[in-house]
Amino acid sequence: MSNTASEAIRNAVNAVKKSAEKAEREFESASRALQSKTSHNIDLFGGHAVSSVADIASEARRICEALYSSCQTLVVILDEKCRPLLDQNPDAASIREVRDMIEWLNKSSEIENNFTASLNYNSLGDVANIRYYPSLESKMIQSFWETKYDMHPDKEETEKEITRVKKEAEKAEKERKAEIAKKRKDQEEEDRIKAESEYNRKYEKWLAKAEQINSQRDELTSQLMEEATIKRKEKVEKHYSTSVSKANTQLSELQKEKSEAEERMESLKFWQLLETMRLNKHIEELSEEINKIEASLIEAENQYRSDINSIDQWVNKQKKRIAKEVEEKFPLPAKPKKPREYLIVPTGNTPYAIANNALMREIVKGMEEGKQYTIGELMKSILPISDLSEQKVSSLMQRLIEHNPPLVESKKVGKSTRYKLID
Repeated sequence: MSNTASEAIRNAVNAVKKSAEKAEREFESASRALQSKTSHNIDLFGGHAVSSVADIASEARRICEALYSSCQTLVVILDEKCRPLLDQNPDAASIREVRDMIEWLNKSSEIENNFTASLNYNSLGDVANIRYYPSLESKMIQSFWETKYDMHPDKEETEKEITRVKKEAEKAEKERKAEIAKKRKDQEEEDRIKAESEYNRKYEKWLAKAEQINSQRDELTSQLMEEATIKRKEKVEKHYSTSVSKANTQLSELQKEKSEAEERMESLKFWQLLETMRLNKHIEELSEEINKIEASLIEAENQYRSDINSIDQWVNKQKKRIAKEVEEKFPLPAKPKKPREYLIVPTGNTPYAIANNALMREIVKGMEEGKQYTIGELMKSILPISDLSEQKVSSLMQRLIEHNPPLVESKKVGKSTRYKLID
């Protein structure tokens, strides 16, 4: 009967565990969605700022309450399913599982909802600050199962068995890792030889192709530079010709109008004083317009000479654009990457040393040539070291710097250190 009760308890624990994990996934998903929503600015003058902030605070509270409610409800459900089975004398291990699950659920129920706001990067303080704690009932349930386990006559034997199984698993894992490390070490030398041979073959092939493409690029670049020079000169000359032609037409018309006005004024009688004054003013205005156009013609001439003289300078500024066009038309194939990871000299035969060598190989294999990295950027871009501590990664990078030959160099930029593969 006790085996049946123990199995029923374990089934209940597993069912509750699945429900709790689902609640946590839903919490994480809702939290990410809310974080995305709060990353946007709120229009303070649109008439909806207060309601927007209130909605976000309300949503944050709802998400926290959903997780809290799920965890606390699962505590009660697990207790209600398992407590009646105690009369059937389940084993201590199953009671321990209930205790651990309830403890974990109550720990997960300790949630802090800190919702703050800011304006122009200045904090406006807490908008909503709520802390959630396990209910008194849940704490009493946890205490009940802790006591039940502590008082169980097989507790000591159960703990010994759990410790024994754990040690055996650790020993088996250690032996497994040692075997893997040995196989990996034996394979490394073979891989290094193959990789070096393959790299040399690919590099020779790439070099021949690159030389051919660079020759095509040079030819096209010269052609495009010459075309750019011709087009620029045509544009300058067309602009000058158009503006000068237009100005000369206006000048001719104004000069003709001025001449006609002067002839008209000479034919006036002495008593036509008002007409004489009007024509005289008109002639002065025409003279001013003529002077302006003549000045603009001189300016246009000077600008034309300046533009012609600066064509070479203008074309040189187009080099970057032209180079981009040429590179797009004749792209270089990807340069084979040097197998730096196989240059790493083993520092020992222990699983720890072999594991460090493997991590260093992953680092140099994952770094892009010419790119600088901080420790944080390395951990984000190279998966095998993403779970290591920054101190551990820094230690590995220092080994690569001190390696013979050095594979990585470091440079202090501001307060951070940046690392780069040595060419």
